[in-house]
Amino acid sequence: MMSDASYRLVPWTLAALLFSALPHALILPMHIFALMIGLLILRFIMHKKVLRMPPNWLKYTMAGVCVVVVLATFHTITGALAGGALLLCMATIKTYEMNTLRDHTALILAAFFIVTSYILDNNAIWVGLYVFIASGLCVFVLLKISAPTVDNQLLFKKAKLFFIYGLPLSIALFILFPRIPGPLWGVPNSAGKATTGISDSMSPGMISDLVKSDALAFRVKFLGKEPNRGQLYWRGPVLHNFDGLKWSAFRNNPLIRNSEDNNNFENPEDINYEVILEPHNQNWLYTLDFAQKLPDQAWLKIDYQVSRSRKISQLTRYSATSNLSIHDNRSRFRGKRLLEIDLALPNNTAKKTRELALEWRKKYKTEEEIVQAALQMFNRDLFSYTLSPKLLDLTNSVDDFLFNTKEGFCEHYASAFVVLMRAAGIPSRVVTGYLGGEKNYLNGYYRIKQSDAHAWAEVYYKNTGWTRVDPTGAIAPERIEQNLESALPDENLGGFFSGNSIFLRLENSWYALNTAYFDWVLDFDADKQKGLMEKLGFKNPDWRATVYILVGGVLTGVMFISFLYWRQSRNLIKEPIQKLYVKFLQILEKDGLTIDSSEGPVDLSLRACEKFPDKSEIIKEFIRNYIESRYYSSADVIQNIKTMKLHLRSF
Repeated sequence: MMSDASYRLVPWTLAALLFSALPHALILPMHIFALMIGLLILRFIMHKKVLRMPPNWLKYTMAGVCVVVVLATFHTITGALAGGALLLCMATIKTYEMNTLRDHTALILAAFFIVTSYILDNNAIWVGLYVFIASGLCVFVLLKISAPTVDNQLLFKKAKLFFIYGLPLSIALFILFPRIPGPLWGVPNSAGKATTGISDSMSPGMISDLVKSDALAFRVKFLGKEPNRGQLYWRGPVLHNFDGLKWSAFRNNPLIRNSEDNNNFENPEDINYEVILEPHNQNWLYTLDFAQKLPDQAWLKIDYQVSRSRKISQLTRYSATSNLSIHDNRSRFRGKRLLEIDLALPNNTAKKTRELALEWRKKYKTEEEIVQAALQMFNRDLFSYTLSPKLLDLTNSVDDFLFNTKEGFCEHYASAFVVLMRAAGIPSRVVTGYLGGEKNYLNGYYRIKQSDAHAWAEVYYKNTGWTRVDPTGAIAPERIEQNLESALPDENLGGFFSGNSIFLRLENSWYALNTAYFDWVLDFDADKQKGLMEKLGFKNPDWRATVYILVGGVLTGVMFISFLYWRQSRNLIKEPIQKLYVKFLQILEKDGLTIDSSEGPVDLSLRACEKFPDKSEIIKEFIRNYIESRYYSSADVIQNIKTMKLHLRSF
């Protein structure tokens, strides 16, 4: 049977649980989140006594249905995503058993787990703010459970005090707690989660669709000199295989060296930089051409693609060094098989393209002249650069593009150019990645977005090796020298606020704040902890010094908070109302009633009335006046004090 106090708390507990679960709507399948919302709405309807509470067998059935739905969706009940979904469903079913204050407390504790579990999937700064607000609501409801009759305004003040007292202690624990490798919450995103970004394959339209997204791909900060904008080619997957329409990566790409060989590469022309890469659930890392010092635990493949063995499933920082003046002329010794693959074309495709390439082969003496002939064709023959080209004949896409539509985006030009080069006997390949980036002058980071996605070509010269050639530069040089918006001014890619300086400053400030949050919260590792402690005056701190400082800081914080509560309790006793209550307790104790310091005034009055039945009316009236004046801010406080004094005299 539900008590009155438990009944009044139902809306508060439901609200706290719902507010804690809201962010999960962004990651959970819609049918699971809709099931939870439906069950919570049904529970609120039952609270309003429109419907009767279900019997136990129906509750068990509902719980079983939830387990079956989670299993059918994820094929497991373990893991961050499946376990989180099951926790949400079970907490929702538990709302149908809120008969006691203990049930409410269990649900609020579950709400704490639910809201903080979202950090395992998304650790952006807004998530931290949301967790802070949701935790505040849960603390308020816990106080409401412990004192259901106390005024909400007073409870809100108490909740603020909890956060004010606890925040410095939490910061000290975060800074001083011994760090472990990787993020503190280092649970990767669920495998197989859908992501957006560059793929290891390319067909007409894939990149032009991707550049319509304004999502962040990664951030870069140069440590020293910075290259000019036309050199910011961020290398990703290299595509070698062509089936007539689609390009794909070489699956068994040989590895030529790893990050352990970094000390063998030193050059004054090196460009050093740090990258903060958004999770894209792929193995590759983005670097400038050509990578010399590799990120930790990374490999360099024979086509100069940099990758790791594990997929990038969480926000990742890495450092790299590139030398933009170096050409790769070593593949002739290490990758003859690769050169053969980079000459291959499928049979019975691109007939006109092959004929044109053979004409160039007869007409021109060098590979460089053939390359220039292709670029001049794109520049002079009425080709256009657009995000919305005409549809191609999928059975012969290259011929259709070069000789009919002549409309395309970077992937069309890169693909057609490489086919032309291969048909002319020049090894070539398609490289995908990102071009450019927008510098945020507030923190020095370049922001590379999905809209900076790009595809270009590389050709193999016998004398100099692999060399980048970007056909887009022949048709839309603004794309290389400035940005995509300049190359396509009629597309309105920047949106409504693109020319608003105030909006741009706000956007830069927001990204600078996010970067600082990553630097000093998400990526706060042992090295940064040591550096911070050295700045605070601790020389060469090791883990023992950290533990000593941590224990000392916690003890100091606890003593300080205890002192504040002791001082507050002393001040309370000095209040007229509290003085009268303390005197009342002393009288009761003197007359033989045992006083329990943890007992509230209502429970105390019940025991006192039972002990002194002849004085029960006086006791009840005294306690009523005390509660009104102490907890409900009664307007008749002065009159209540006078009445309480009279009761004490007559007791």
